[in-house]
Amino acid sequence: MHIVPRIPITGEMITSTNVTDAADFDLSTTYNLGDLVTDPATMIEYESQGAGNLGNTPATDDGTWWVATGYANSMRMVDGFLSAQTTNANSIELVLDIGQLFTSVVCFNVSAQEVTLSIKEDAAEIFSQTIDMVRTDDVQDLWDYFFTEPEYKTVAIFPSVPGFAGAQATLTISAPSDTAKIGEAFFGYGRFIGETLEGSGPQFKDYSVKEANDYGEFTVVERPFSRGASFEVGINPQDTERIMRILEENRAKVCAFFPADEMEHYGLTIAGFLTKFSPGLKHRGIVPVNINVEGVT
Repeated sequence: MHIVPRIPITGEMITSTNVTDAADFDLSTTYNLGDLVTDPATMIEYESQGAGNLGNTPATDDGTWWVATGYANSMRMVDGFLSAQTTNANSIELVLDIGQLFTSVVCFNVSAQEVTLSIKEDAAEIFSQTIDMVRTDDVQDLWDYFFTEPEYKTVAIFPSVPGFAGAQATLTISAPSDTAKIGEAFFGYGRFIGETLEGSGPQFKDYSVKEANDYGEFTVVERPFSRGASFEVGINPQDTERIMRILEENRAKVCAFFPADEMEHYGLTIAGFLTKFSPGLKHRGIVPVNINVEGVT
């Protein structure tokens, strides 16, 4: 299992993007009901709550004239949550100068045909990889090949990249003739914890509300869900102190967790918080350890 602590991405780190946001708030403009604006200081998007909205600053309004809707479109892919997606016609391109070391990139809640990561040093490309997001596990024979509607992966993992401080990273989400979408892109310094063992499995938590009346008729309010996991990980007892240090440092941070490449189809690529680490140590051999991760929405 690998852990990738998320580097918080700020507006100053974004060199360029092709994603369009709502226009910046202008104190001299009169806004109508439903108009959207962006606070350039925080990159929070606000929606006007009435016509004739003039001279009311969103960041200090009490909710009478403006309601925050979340981060602006371009920032939703780096806000730390998976459900709010950055969207754009045909492709999303984000160019970053993070200014610190990152060795792994994990993309969640993706809707696209390809995801490409390119890294440059002084305008010279030193790394480039494209991940095909088309799923092939439903294609069992020629009939499936010709008649099954294509399905797409929602997670793309770049486990080992040369993202040193000063390098420029370009992440491209490609969906030709469609709308490209991505919920979150984790950039971070990936660390290996141990081998993922049998007994590991994903967990699912739904935050929707389902209530029944006396006649058994349900009222359902659909809300976001999260995917967590219970990992069984084999570690070397002599490596316990290193692992404890990594997990302690990231105990209250949103991180990406993923197993080895050959376990891609196990549904164990998770974005969330570490909640449990309970090793039963012995002097020799590989020790199975349970690590629980609570997923974020």
